[in-house]
Formats: sequence, C-alpha cells, structure tokens
Amino acid sequence: MTQPDEIVELTQLMVHTASGKGKFPVSEFLICFHVPANTGYAIEPLERVFFDAVNSIIGNGDKIHFGYLNYDNGRPRWLEGETNNYVKLDYNNMTKLESENLIKYIRYNNIKYALAFDLSVESRICKLFRKGGIRKIISYYGSPMSSLNQGIKLSLKRLQVFLTPYKPDYFIFESYGMQKTATHGRGIRKKATSVIHLGVDIDKFSGRTDCSDVHKTLGIPSNCRIIFYAGHMEKRKGVDIIVRAAAELVNNRGRKDVYFLICGNRAGEERIFDGLYRGTAAENRILFGGYRNDLPKVMPGCYAGIIASTGWDSFPRSSLEMAASALPLIVSDLPGLNETIQNSITGLLFTPGDHLDLADKIEHLLTEPGYRNKLSAASVERVRREFTLKIQERNLRETIRSVID
Repeated sequence: MTQPDEIVELTQLMVHTASGKGKFPVSEFLICFHVPANTGYAIEPLERVFFDAVNSIIGNGDKIHFGYLNYDNGRPRWLEGETNNYVKLDYNNMTKLESENLIKYIRYNNIKYALAFDLSVESRICKLFRKGGIRKIISYYGSPMSSLNQGIKLSLKRLQVFLTPYKPDYFIFESYGMQKTATHGRGIRKKATSVIHLGVDIDKFSGRTDCSDVHKTLGIPSNCRIIFYAGHMEKRKGVDIIVRAAAELVNNRGRKDVYFLICGNRAGEERIFDGLYRGTAAENRILFGGYRNDLPKVMPGCYAGIIASTGWDSFPRSSLEMAASALPLIVSDLPGLNETIQNSITGLLFTPGDHLDLADKIEHLLTEPGYRNKLSAASVERVRREFTLKIQERNLRETIRSVID
C-alpha cells in the first residue's frame, strides 16, 4: 500500500498517492478521531480497541487507515511499526482543496467503511466520505448527543435526522443513558444504535497491594482508610462535592480514620478548592495527588472509590479501573454513571451534588467494614464477568461486522 514515509499536509499526501503506479491497493477501513494524534486521556485506550476489533475483521493491519485532526505531536505512538496509513482530516472545517483531496484519498485506497469517534448526524465530513465511496459509516459516541425531548419536538428531531442526506449509518454508545440521548433526544432510530460498555485489563489492576506501602509512599497516616478519586478537575466532575464531603466527615463528624486522595489535577488546578477546606482539620485529611502513572499500584491499597459528577457522565473507564482494584464505588445517580455499579451489590448511589448524602455513604462503609468487603468482592467479580477488554473488543467486532454485512 502506497503511503508517504512522513506525515505531510493532505495536499502533499494526495499528490504522492494519486500519482502511484500499478493496481489500486486493496484497503477497506478508516478509523478516525476529531482530536490530534496522541491526545491521550480516555481516547488512547479506545484507539487500540478500535484497531484490534477492525483488524480481527479485516485480517491485515495494512488495510486500516487512521485519520486525526493533526499530527503536531507526531504519529500515534502505539501504532509505530504496525501501519503507515495516516491522513489528516477535520469533521466540520475543511477547505475545498482538502475536501477534494480526501475524496481522492478514499477512492484511491478503496476505503469502504469508516469507524469515527464522536461523529454527529450533522458532521460535514459524512458527505465527503460518501463521495469518496465509503458505504458504511459507524459513529462511536462517547458523550451525550442531546438533551431529552418529547412530543412534537422529538418528532421534528426525528424528521430532521430522516431528511439529513449524509449521516452515519449506525451509532455506538458506552451506556444506555447516553443511547437514550440519541433515541429520545436527537431522534435517531433505536435500531440504528447499540450499547457497548468499556472494558479494562483486570490483571493490571487486580494485583493486591499492601496498604502500608501505599500509605508510606503517599505520606498518609497508617490508621486512615483512603477514599480515592481520579479524573479531570472540571466543574461537572464534582470534585468540590468530594471536598465538601471530606470536610463534613472530618470537621463536623470528627472522623479521624479517613483520608481523601484526589488525583488528576495539573498546574495548580486544585487551588480553586482551597476555600472549602484550607485552615480546617480537613486540610490534613485531603491530598491532591496530581497526575500519576502509578495508579494501578495505588488503587488496590485504597478503601473505596468515588465518582461525584454533577453534570453528564457516561460510563467512565476510571470506574472499571477502581472496581477491578477491588474498590466499592460510590457514584452520583446520573444516567450512564449509575450503570457503573449495581446499587448495594457492588457499590452505592448518592444524590448528585449532595455532599451530605455522599458523606453518609462514605461513613456507612467506614463503620461497616464487612459490608464494604462484600461490595469489594462483588465489584471485582462483575468486572471479570462483564467488563474485560476481551469482552469489549468482541462486542465491538461483532457490532461492526453486523453493520458492514
């Protein structure tokens, strides 16, 4: 398959490939993202799963192409040595020349199918995909598509989708809550959607860690049970709710047996929470741990995990990582997020935004260690039964195959 050795602009790339000699290369699949290559965060694990699922269908990595917004941070690091088929694209903002060259690229490489991350009904690039000859477009959606609608408004949304000439054929969601934002919000037919939950490498997180090692590494008092969170600091993630719950337990209820480890903060992001606990007893019971690469070793030494989102959340991978680490989860009762646990079996739900309810749930686990251990064991078993990487890849593979067949 003819591809340039270095990442270049689409215009240069197309001059190179379109002038090739011999037979048209046999290529079938384009996997694309609306973000730059090597973005990291939640995107990176999906890249590998997407590739593995498609490769198991195609049977040859050389037949798979990748598209990103740009390559300012280089080629996808995890793909080095596996494929050189890269193209630069933008879902909604391409010049006329870039559009023409993308169509030529698709035609030249005989690409017939596309799996695109967060490709909406209105994305302009769908028209270019169709003109290039792509037969089936599958959108993998990692966020809500719309607020929920009903009555005439929902009917109009459905009509709008029906009348849109260029759109994805199929949508995959990570939770039933997010799927509903498409079917009961955006007006997409339910039979054109499905849910595939994320998976996790359970062996990476299930190794038992001596709690004393974690306490020593992080400088946490040995008599404290660690309540854990890892994720972004943006407001909808509810980190302020966790801090308020910590202050409630330590300052108002006098708990001296609990410590809160909050990871994921960068460059002083944690300072916005100073007014909630600085200068109080809780200051000695809260640690913002920053962005760490040793969480698989840290989490198994903790007591419980929290996801306190107040805005939307889907089915975050962090929930599976914590569950695989044998942490019972306490999560906001929000669509999508509430699917990460079985309430009172593998974890507990609390009222979104209610730090007192969260404090009550944490205290319940602190005072009932036997109950906590029961949730812990059930949590690991559920991940092993339903949410491994192999299960995720298998479900994605079967869904893609059913769509393109």
